[in-house]
Amino acid sequence: MAAAGAPVTRPDPPISLIMAAGCLYDGQRDDLADLVAAARTLLSEQSEIETVTDVWLSLLCRTPWLAAFIAATAIVQVAKQPHGPGRAATEPGS
Repeated sequence: MAAAGAPVTRPDPPISLIMAAGCLYDGQRDDLADLVAAARTLLSEQSEIETVTDVWLSLLCRTPWLAAFIAATAIVQVAKQPHGPGRAATEPGS
């Protein structure tokens, strides 16, 4: 992915990769929901940066491709929200 606003050019992903993503997506949304619940619990007990570190370490314990897929799932789930992460509806630019 390029920097914000920069055009991204790449070939279309192979159909086999799209099919694999389709098979994994529902399960990873469930895994993501579990990670979000754990992060919410951690946020009630520690700082935001400590929570980010704990979640990061959790992802590092997984295979790189699975951690990347969970991250991709999270990005898409956030992108589906009407307002991006950390932006309230009343903030400028939202």
